[in-house]
This record gives sequence, structure tokens and C-alpha cells, in this order.
Amino acid sequence: IFVVIVWGIVMSPPIDASSVEGFRSWRRNIAHSVNQMDELSQRSLSSRVCAGDAGLETSQGQADAYSSILAYLKQTMGPPGDGFLMCVLSLLMWYLSVGKEVTGSISLIRGMWGLPAGIT
Repeated sequence: IFVVIVWGIVMSPPIDASSVEGFRSWRRNIAHSVNQMDELSQRSLSSRVCAGDAGLETSQGQADAYSSILAYLKQTMGPPGDGFLMCVLSLLMWYLSVGKEVTGSISLIRGMWGLPAGIT
């Protein structure tokens, strides 16, 4: 189950380095442009995207990516998101593997103490 979760979530990220650079460029050049501001509400395009405005005439791709990121991070109140669950699952697996190693080491030490001393 762990491998399937890692493969599905971590191995194929929908947002890579070029996507991040594209979002930065969009934010610098378009999102805060006066030409893209909604004249009726007096809000910038970036604030409308972040607010989830359903009436966006442009930048729907950025709005979809933003909602996907929020769904992944679960910054709103509610159940934890995939990132949190992956972290907890990874830590649990690590603790179990460390516990197994410690138990094996303790068994080895007990076995060595149980050996007869002296020349055999």
C-alpha cells in the first residue's frame, strides 16, 4: 500500500519547476496588471483567482492549479490532506523499522551474555 501511495502522489507531480516559473511569470506580468483588474469589484486578477471567483474570463488554468494545491495542502479547517497523511505514514514505517532493528540488537546482546565464559 505504501508503494502505491508514493507512486501515485509523489512520483508524478503535476507541478514541476517549469510550472512554478510559469506561475511566477504570470503573477509578475499578468496577475497584478491594472489592465486585468475587474472594474466592477475593483479587485486584481490574482485576488480573484485566490478567492475562487467563478466569473474569471482568463487564467482558469492558474485557478485550477491553485485549487489543486489547496486541496493537497488542506489549509482550510477539516480533515488532514494527502501530504500530512503521507508524512505520518512515512514516519510510522520508519519508527517500525527502527524498532525492529533495536529489538534485533537487544536480542543479539542477550544472546552474547548468555554464552558461557571462558575457554570452550
